[in-house]
Amino acid sequence: MEIKSIIIGILLTTVFFLSRELISNNQIPEGMSNSNKFGDIVVNSITVVDTSGGLGLTKIENDNISIFNSNSIKVISAECKKWSRDGAFSAYDSIGGVKGVFGGGYLSITNEFENESIYIGNSKIGGLLTINNSDGIPTSLFGIGEHGGVLETYNQDGNQTSYLGTDTQGHGGLRTYNSDGVLTSYLGTDEESSGGLTTYNSNGVESSFLGTSENDVGFLSTYNSNGVESSYLGTGEGGSGFLSTYNSDGKKTSYLGTGESGGGYLETSNSAGIKTSYLGTNVGGRGALTTYNSEGIKSAYLGTYEGNYGGLMTYNSNGVESSYLGTGEGGSGFLSTYNSDGKITSYLGTGEGGIGFLKTYNLDGSLTSYLGTGIGGIGFLETYNSDHNKTSYLGTTIDGNGGLISYDSEGVKVSYIGTLEGGGGYLETYNPIGNQTSYLGTGKEGGGVLSTFNSHGILIGYFGCNIDEDGMILINDRYGDPGWSASGKK
Repeated sequence: MEIKSIIIGILLTTVFFLSRELISNNQIPEGMSNSNKFGDIVVNSITVVDTSGGLGLTKIENDNISIFNSNSIKVISAECKKWSRDGAFSAYDSIGGVKGVFGGGYLSITNEFENESIYIGNSKIGGLLTINNSDGIPTSLFGIGEHGGVLETYNQDGNQTSYLGTDTQGHGGLRTYNSDGVLTSYLGTDEESSGGLTTYNSNGVESSFLGTSENDVGFLSTYNSNGVESSYLGTGEGGSGFLSTYNSDGKKTSYLGTGESGGGYLETSNSAGIKTSYLGTNVGGRGALTTYNSEGIKSAYLGTYEGNYGGLMTYNSNGVESSYLGTGEGGSGFLSTYNSDGKITSYLGTGEGGIGFLKTYNLDGSLTSYLGTGIGGIGFLETYNSDHNKTSYLGTTIDGNGGLISYDSEGVKVSYIGTLEGGGGYLETYNPIGNQTSYLGTGKEGGGVLSTFNSHGILIGYFGCNIDEDGMILINDRYGDPGWSASGKK
């Protein structure tokens, strides 16, 4: 009874792996029992090997099971006929049994070409099932591996195409291979006992990984053809997501993610891994774009400042501010430039009262010129020396006329070219103490006049027209009293 149970168990196992679509009852020849068919294979006899290595021949015929034991017989084989759907015998297979290489029994089924198609037996570490193609080349293997159960498949060239089983750490995993047997993917448990999916290129080099990091957060990494990481998408410190990219040397080239303040930003780097730009949210929660030179020194900033107004700043190669374009106090726009020492060199913008102007400065940051609008809305240009003293004025005077004024190094007016109230032009000169020394221009009567003055500003000479439009010359003494005169009238 015990041997019969073993035989029936083996037969059922064989049915499990050989079963095809059952033949309908009217396709089975008379005299054959349903209990004797496996798919479309009708078995006349089958070899069974017991666990002690002895061979037992079991014959199935008309529902009767006969068992023949013999420890001396090495191989017993019998024929079984393959039943086709048209009711005719079409092929012959053979079933044989022999003591396994690694001990214990095995079941081997060969096809009509005498190539093994199925093997059930023992390996050196446990049970084994192999299924082969018609040429006897293994196409799948199911059994016990070095670390646990495994299922392997192979292509027609005998190259492995997949592996499902247990790895060296006792974790489950699935591997796939290309037609040449090169590993292309792995889905399973990594060294940190976390799940992951790894893909490989045609050379077996890792190309991507999707799984769990050491911090128990998910991430995705991609790699170039040499296995160097090219991108990383995952979760950073604080639980914020980010994306990083890398060049062929493994240097970071970009970062898109969340900053320390909780705002998003994009950061780019050059081939050496040095930061070249930043676009995102600054510490105050305001948007900004910052660029850097090849040495990582700030070169420009475009963004929002503390007063919630926009501005653009540029920097020289040393990181010193070189220009600023933005909004000043009162909401007015302006442009400032700076030298290599950070001293202001020019200012173009809006002044108090909403007037536009341009200022320039020397190396020390001292004002050297002013072009713009003055009090009353008049336009003018002023220049200054290094001692901050005014040296010239070109523009509109208080009375609305144009004029040019020059000053000495102390800021004292020395000349004036302008327009009279009546519309005539004139030139005046002054000495260092501010006293007038000459006048060349249009007189009250509209004629030309040249007047000279002494150092005290007293008129001592006059050359021009009199009230009768005649020419005249007047010479006065040092006190301005008449001394000599002449008229051109005859």
